[in-house]
Amino acid sequence: AIVAPMLIIFMFGAIEFGLIFKDMLTLNQAAREASRTAAVGKSTGEIVAKMTAAGATLRTADITYYLERGVYNGSTGAWTYTTLGDTATTPVRNDALSGDQVRVRLEYPHRLVTGGLFSRLANAQNGTAIRLRGTMVMRRE
Repeated sequence: AIVAPMLIIFMFGAIEFGLIFKDMLTLNQAAREASRTAAVGKSTGEIVAKMTAAGATLRTADITYYLERGVYNGSTGAWTYTTLGDTATTPVRNDALSGDQVRVRLEYPHRLVTGGLFSRLANAQNGTAIRLRGTMVMRRE
């Protein structure tokens, strides 16, 4: 009677951790696929389609994504990031030049299966979800 509650809590913790880890791996894979698509010069529509396909096990409508182009400033020694895409064209053309960086940042609210049981430990938003983030940077070919 004393050990059973601790075993149940441990079991639910292991399940929750496994689901968070699975979503994190999927999110990073989606960011990698999207940045690779951007690095070879595909349009932003194709980039988002590749990201959506790679993140199929996630609720893709909940994924917030940022597609960015990084340009190196030699005088400051830093990269400056702006939104990727020439919005004057349809479909939106990838405006990153060869040698620029393309960065894909994804955010996803992972809903806790255990509800409030681990919400304090996981620093959950509203006690129900934690925000997972995935970022990938590649050089434009």
